[in-house]
Amino acid sequence: MAHMASTSKMPKQNRQFYMQAGGYVLLRYVDEGSCYTVMTATSGEDLPHDPPRERRARPSIFKRPEGTDLIPEPLAIKSPGPMDIEAYPNLVKLTAAAQKILYTLGTPEERIDKWGRPYLMIEGVSDTGAIRRAANSLAKSLGLETVKESTADEEMQKIWDEFSVDESSTSDHDVELGDEAWVMRSGRVKS
Repeated sequence: MAHMASTSKMPKQNRQFYMQAGGYVLLRYVDEGSCYTVMTATSGEDLPHDPPRERRARPSIFKRPEGTDLIPEPLAIKSPGPMDIEAYPNLVKLTAAAQKILYTLGTPEERIDKWGRPYLMIEGVSDTGAIRRAANSLAKSLGLETVKESTADEEMQKIWDEFSVDESSTSDHDVELGDEAWVMRSGRVKS
């Protein structure tokens, strides 16, 4: 199922997100405060599962007088191992498709990561709804499913848009929600 989720893949302290469809990470975006940096993904997402916990000794109330268990032991639980969401296998195709679509967010810059893989990056994107729409267009162009649900930041940006006093589209002031909570233009809530 296609979705957008938070991640800590990149070595940045900022909030980070990825969009995946068809089991592939297509885009990443990073919260830069009042806007986002959007880029095509060159690597997958590693989401390790917690390993099964060791069994504790059962208290004597769960034992029969002869010492056997009243409740049978569950079947051995095997660790499922890490759940990998892979990068799209053809980065040239991903980048070419993204080049045609991501211009709606700004001017994509062609970059090369430290392993020599090509990607596109756009800085200064302020609308998370536009990021989701562009991500969905990219997924459709690659024949993959799309993200149906809006993100939490998208919903908070709607609140910012509705309650922002300044009509200037370039204003970055925060909107007070009450009780010392504020929503930033990017949709991030701070207190």
